[in-house]
Amino acid sequence: MLDERQISLRGLVMGPGTPYKILEFEAWTRTVRASDTDRAWAHGAYSGAEWHKDAVIPILVEIQASSATEWRYHHRRLAAAARPVETGSSPELRYRLRGDTEEFMQRVRPRGVMPKIRQLGGGMIRTGLSVVALDPTVYSGEEYSTGDVGLPLIEGGLVAPWTAPLLSVVTISAGRATLLNRGDRAVGLRIRLTAGADGLVQPVITMARPDGIVQSLRIALDLTDGDYLDIDTSAQTIVLNGTASRRSYVTGDWPILPGTDPLAESLGEAILTSDLSWSASAPSETATMSALWRDAYST
Repeated sequence: MLDERQISLRGLVMGPGTPYKILEFEAWTRTVRASDTDRAWAHGAYSGAEWHKDAVIPILVEIQASSATEWRYHHRRLAAAARPVETGSSPELRYRLRGDTEEFMQRVRPRGVMPKIRQLGGGMIRTGLSVVALDPTVYSGEEYSTGDVGLPLIEGGLVAPWTAPLLSVVTISAGRATLLNRGDRAVGLRIRLTAGADGLVQPVITMARPDGIVQSLRIALDLTDGDYLDIDTSAQTIVLNGTASRRSYVTGDWPILPGTDPLAESLGEAILTSDLSWSASAPSETATMSALWRDAYST
């Protein structure tokens, strides 16, 4: 974890204890993109959809060096951290404020490195960085996991004195995990279903939210030993064994973990959780489900 008042971009740490003194860092300004339409025969406008725009995050650091050679070394490391994203996903910008017990993360795209070379003789050169968070959501630095969750097990029952047993009472246990998103913005899950020796037949994933909404995702697939499905409920993708899309085999609602009221805890109100459960069309003692997520904040 970062120390207080430190930030990192592509693993390059800036702030106390580094050659990069942070003079400015602002990651919380948000502006709204609205599609309002002027009224033709009246004052004002009709409201349209409203969303947050991408977030511009200015960073100003002072590179502290004893020589031009040392400055060039630190500057090149800074420029490498802020290089363009040619392929792959957006790099992580992480930060931890003074007094914070946790760090936060945003996925950003670097947009420029601007050193003020005229200060070179003083040994302390200010350099501006510009990064843009195309997704303005702020995520917890820590990623949470359910661990491996097995399918529900059939328990109990009454065995009658016949050759074939007759089950008259059935209860369901296991197959369930409790999830909490401490942020105020809903967040998707990254779920992996893994088949064991006895396979996995047409699984169903269900999210029971505290607002009463139940989301169920049905997957019309049969998996054999060693097969796995990676499901991203935010991007709405499902991939078999890391290579083949199986999006067309899915019906229903993609489970999304809701946020919590940011004032609830301070007002002494209960923090409500969601239940993530799963089932299949045939029993399996070896199949597992695991889910990953982060807290998500609007700012």
